[in-house]
Amino acid sequence: MRARLDALLVYALLLIAAAALGYLSTRYGTTWDWTYEARASIAPQSIAVLRDLRQPLQVTSYTSPGGGLRATISGFIARYQRYKPNLSLRFIDPATNPTAVRAAGISVDGELVLRYGDRSLHLTQLSDQSFTDALANLARGGTRLVAFVSGDGERSAEGRANADLGSFMAQMAAQGVRALPLNLAQVASVPQNANLVVLASPLAQLSPGAAHALVRWLHDGGNLLWLTDPGSAHLGLAPLARELGIRALPGEIIDPGAAAAG
Repeated sequence: MRARLDALLVYALLLIAAAALGYLSTRYGTTWDWTYEARASIAPQSIAVLRDLRQPLQVTSYTSPGGGLRATISGFIARYQRYKPNLSLRFIDPATNPTAVRAAGISVDGELVLRYGDRSLHLTQLSDQSFTDALANLARGGTRLVAFVSGDGERSAEGRANADLGSFMAQMAAQGVRALPLNLAQVASVPQNANLVVLASPLAQLSPGAAHALVRWLHDGGNLLWLTDPGSAHLGLAPLARELGIRALPGEIIDPGAAAAG
């Protein structure tokens, strides 16, 4: 008899515990991640960025139905939807809707377009880092323009040669950075909407007007990234060096590892 009463008491306690858990689940939205190494969670930095996005966020994926890529993208976005319920995801099949693909400027299967208010960003790499960077740029607002001085043999922001910066700028585009060519032989000053000017190793001598425009840009509080190669002291950049208070030291730094890699 005592054993039977103990069993009934255990069952009653289990029922009470189950009812309590059911009630709490309707009152509180706390969830736990029991996956290996918490793979279903996102980083605290990503959560903080999501909290800055108060308005609805729409993600459109231009992805073919076959191959399992849609399932991968859905699972990836679902981790973020746990922390932002008004984050929506929709798919467009590029094969059945080529007009939408052309209008959106889609370049690869699986490309994402993130829309937040009147701002949008394209994402071609699916990773937590790239997605969080895109979210941060949407929260910050606006596209950042980097003006590349051109016309005197500088490294190209669009080229793919070893010395060019095209691959780097392609990665920066995912973070809302856009390259803007700046030929100071054609315009007298740096555009006021530029966030940064890059002078990337010119091969020919800059005109006095071009050097003066860069000095004036610095006087006005502009940002400048100056990349230079050995033997460039004769390229008319002395006014720029004086403005910055810098001088080139003699000699060269050689990286044996890079030389061996070609």
